[in-house]
Amino acid sequence: MLFPGRVVSQFSCGHLIPKDNCLVMPLTVGPQEAPPFTFTHVHRQDRAMLQELGSCLINLSRTLKGGQGGGNGGVGGMVCFFATYSLLHVALEEWMQAEHGLWSRLQAQRRVFHEVQGGGMEAYEGYRRAVESRQPALLLAVVGGRLSEGINFADELCRLLLVVGIPFVNGQEAEMAERIAYY
Repeated sequence: MLFPGRVVSQFSCGHLIPKDNCLVMPLTVGPQEAPPFTFTHVHRQDRAMLQELGSCLINLSRTLKGGQGGGNGGVGGMVCFFATYSLLHVALEEWMQAEHGLWSRLQAQRRVFHEVQGGGMEAYEGYRRAVESRQPALLLAVVGGRLSEGINFADELCRLLLVVGIPFVNGQEAEMAERIAYY
């Protein structure tokens, strides 16, 4: 016992979202089931994997139903957080390639907003206005970025949340290698 003789009181509230309304699952592959999602620093430029991720967003967007009024064809917001700005950037570049039309197909499903490194809140404000006016919208942001801290994506602002990659530091970067060597 950590503190002998002391009584520890516990207080717990139930989850805000009923279990029937919440589904948590890892997506390890996209619709074509190849290649598997491996969003490490080494594999982040894999064009086929990034195309699969784009297709996955399109398919998820098609299945999403809005909360209030139900069955309204996907009204409500989707939020997709990327592990790093560089991963978000290479994904956007790949999707905007004209040859496979992923960007136009994604924009046909939802109004797309994305965080810009060092930018302000413009992407979030546009996303919020779109969702509040009952337009299907998608916000692409970065874990640890400006849009991931302090914003309450309640109700219609986040009917679906997707996290792409795990934000681990790259041990191969010069600064990180120096820190490891020092400590």
